[in-house]
Amino acid sequence: MADTSKAPPIGPDLTEAVTQLGLLRRQMKELESQELTLRARVLAQITHWPRHAFPVKVGQFEVRLSYRKGRVDSNQAADILTQARLMPEVPRVACVRADAEIEALGRAIASLAMPEKTRHLLTQHFQEAIDFCPDISFELLSGFHERARLTTDQYQACFRDGQSVLPVLTVR
Repeated sequence: MADTSKAPPIGPDLTEAVTQLGLLRRQMKELESQELTLRARVLAQITHWPRHAFPVKVGQFEVRLSYRKGRVDSNQAADILTQARLMPEVPRVACVRADAEIEALGRAIASLAMPEKTRHLLTQHFQEAIDFCPDISFELLSGFHERARLTTDQYQACFRDGQSVLPVLTVR
């Protein structure tokens, strides 16, 4: 805890404002928790409805259901694609192998003169610092699944919580 012996005095106005702010934050957390529970209840009842049923009027509110792409679990997807022998077909993007290697590259560039061996040495340091990581995207996985190169179970397992598509509930 901080040393409060040198702090300015805390007046009643500050005490009241901080107390109200703290209580309000607690209420907001409780409301967010209630919202998650109610969203789950509503989704459990309407996710099987056909898409043309939306928007639907419920009392004074309009309910919409849309869907968004699920989040790819990169590590799990890489394991599955490796087991399915599909990794060679996955595009690659440059990524930093390790921060230490990037720092070494910076030091090498700063310290090397630019005569004959410079290009070779810089290339060597660059290759040590940069790797080409698999670029596993929703579209790539969907393509493999559509072409029956991944089973439905494999495809679903590539996503967080096993969901390739997530329902989005909107109530206005």
